[in-house]
Amino acid sequence: MTHIIRHTALTMLLTALTMTIGTARVQAKHSRFYEEFNDNYNILGIDLLNQTVEAADIKDFTYQKDIATFTFEEGTIYLARPILGRPTTAIFLGKGHARIDVPSHVERQGLAYASRDTVVDVDFTVAAIRMSDDFDLRLKEKFTFSRQTMDWRSYNTMQKQKAEFFFDPRVMHEYDNYFELMRSVYERAADGYFWIDFGRFSFTFDPALPEEVTVGYELEQGNIAMTRAAVLQRKEKGIVDDTAMSRITYPTTCLSRQGNIVMRGLDGKYIDTGGVTARLVINRDSLRFVSLFLHYNLKLDSLFVDGQPAEYLRRKDFGHIGLILPAYRHRGDTLNVTFWYHGKDYSSMLPFVADPKPSHLHLTFTSYAKYNYLVPEAQSLTPLRKGTERFLVAPEEPYRTFVFQPYASGFDTIPQVAAGTLPVMFLKSQHLSKTLFECFIPDTKYYPPVL
Repeated sequence: MTHIIRHTALTMLLTALTMTIGTARVQAKHSRFYEEFNDNYNILGIDLLNQTVEAADIKDFTYQKDIATFTFEEGTIYLARPILGRPTTAIFLGKGHARIDVPSHVERQGLAYASRDTVVDVDFTVAAIRMSDDFDLRLKEKFTFSRQTMDWRSYNTMQKQKAEFFFDPRVMHEYDNYFELMRSVYERAADGYFWIDFGRFSFTFDPALPEEVTVGYELEQGNIAMTRAAVLQRKEKGIVDDTAMSRITYPTTCLSRQGNIVMRGLDGKYIDTGGVTARLVINRDSLRFVSLFLHYNLKLDSLFVDGQPAEYLRRKDFGHIGLILPAYRHRGDTLNVTFWYHGKDYSSMLPFVADPKPSHLHLTFTSYAKYNYLVPEAQSLTPLRKGTERFLVAPEEPYRTFVFQPYASGFDTIPQVAAGTLPVMFLKSQHLSKTLFECFIPDTKYYPPVL
């Protein structure tokens, strides 16, 4: 870690801001597909009370989804929120049973930690389903549906069980559930998206995720998000050995990240303007809907792909960004995705993808105040304007995340020798504390260590 003071130029800031404002104006004109996608996205949040639905009394209906088997023994099922001519929601009231056998030993241990059992084998009386697979078609093959209004009694029963509560997007969710369902709606297939909430459990099959299957559990009453008790790849891949669980093919991989970041604020950590380009390679056979991530406290001003304004969905205070490409891209294709953003109170300042593979960095930092930055392998650059400082971070080693810490005060270095020969350098500053570092020397007092 290197200690260095750096800053940036007003001309660069004005240029960046001009690009950001100009981009926002360009992105105000969306494509027809985006407008349709966004309208349909909003349908997923419509309240069901007094909504027109399709209803049927069903009995002895069994549905198999990957490692899960759901038996709807007897009751009424409602199909609702149709998009592109097919329902995306099902509500079941009656008697049912769920059986989920997790084939992986390590994930069974996770399930046992959360639910105190290695197998899900429970009855339920209420189940909420969000789907874009063949669930509705399978139902209509066996049962006759009629159109009616969702009545208060059925609606109230569903609400008391918080049936759809855990599907609605929450800030604690890694992905935007609405976006995940919508991307599958536009690629609807028999193995499409399927989410079900029953009792204290949930089960998700999402073909777009690196690990398609998730078993969730409501660990404590009052939780606003499910505990991910078991997460694994789809059954047909046959990956069940503990040593093979990390062999995951991610939709995209980040190859490099480079850009310019302007720092301001009383603590020197406020990102006034960040312009970072992530070079991504596609690992799927075809891909149009891409999941990107940026810390939820960082506000995304605009997004470009290969120099062109891009369309995307990002909920307020969400880390997930749903990028919608104008056309499908294919395995081996690369995307240059440029993020323009600003903000503070972040733990990680750079955009990233789900693949944890580290990537090379080439970042130019600028600042308008003299702060001390703890950054890896920083190099001084010539300021572009008086009163500013600049530095370049381009380490040889790739990084998954990039974290740096600014300080308003300077540092003193205190050399020590450990074990008689090993040199150790301690940093001493009034801003160092146990909340930031495990090993530190207080500014008020310094006691020679016992080595």
